[in-house]
Amino acid sequence: MDKPNEAKITLDKLVELVERTVHAADALRNENAVLANDLKDCQAALQLALEKVEMQSARIDLLEREAQSLRKGAHWHHWFQNKYRNSTFFSCIEREYRTAHPEYDEGKGNVLVA
Repeated sequence: MDKPNEAKITLDKLVELVERTVHAADALRNENAVLANDLKDCQAALQLALEKVEMQSARIDLLEREAQSLRKGAHWHHWFQNKYRNSTFFSCIEREYRTAHPEYDEGKGNVLVA
């Protein structure tokens, strides 16, 4: 007589187990959906960050090229000044340059903005 009673308990426990499993599966599906949305948000944020890094990298490259150009110009300027400062025509060349390019006239305190 014990066997039918055990079978009924086992069947009840099986039904309860199935119900808990269904609830757990639903909870996992919901959590998975939330995590999938979080993943999409993270991927979008990563893409924006990568684009920003690329733009900053391009800006850095541009600034480095401009700095190199400025170093070359400064080097040439110092070389030219040191080489020809005492020559007869240096003051004429300097005056002509300042007339043609007043934005670079150091005496006026002007600053160029790139």
